[in-house]
Amino acid sequence: MRLIIVLPLVVHTESYSKGRGVSPGVAAFIAAHLRSVDDLQLLVAFFNSSDRWWATASVGRALRLGEDEARRVLERFAASNLLEIKLTDDIRYQFRPGTDALHRGAAACIAEFGSNPAAIVRAIVEGAGRDEPAR
Repeated sequence: MRLIIVLPLVVHTESYSKGRGVSPGVAAFIAAHLRSVDDLQLLVAFFNSSDRWWATASVGRALRLGEDEARRVLERFAASNLLEIKLTDDIRYQFRPGTDALHRGAAACIAEFGSNPAAIVRAIVEGAGRDEPAR
């Protein structure tokens, strides 16, 4: 089975003109964990298939990322306590946040992305230049 996540390529500006931003909790989650839209794609894919164990190569193929980039994001998410790691013939990752607060933050981010994708993408892009690494 091949999973393809397609994010909207056209972001309507009406969300901006209505002043709809992201909630403070989601803004904090984004600042702490998401550096790029690729990170968001990975979060959505993992959240929507939380029973699946992912290998780095399958993440790269599904999200159309290079394997090295997929590995960097996976390692960062694992270090942020968003993923569980299983060592087999390869390292496998599964969405299993270490705290209820992390799970709620991810769920809220994905829910707001579903209802207001422009605001979520904007919050990620605006935070992409921050000096502090994501936690």
